[in-house]
Amino acid sequence: MSENRIKVVKEIGRKANGKSKLLKHLRGENLTIWEAVKAHCYDCTRYYTNPEPWDCKNLECTLYPFHLYNKEYMKKARGLD
Repeated sequence: MSENRIKVVKEIGRKANGKSKLLKHLRGENLTIWEAVKAHCYDCTRYYTNPEPWDCKNLECTLYPFHLYNKEYMKKARGLD
């Protein structure tokens, strides 16, 4: 199963933060917590295959506050709010 998903991710997945983390996970390698968040978001958004914007805006997701393309979170993380 993982081999098929690896193939799909490599074929259709856009180059984006999270792709390498998801592939690492699918190969059975350990991830840090932050890598796991990136991998989850990449997987959940169908490998960022949809056109921009990449912010999923899934407010019900417990990981959404940490989503890389959540502009509000990124402003706060950089101290720009």
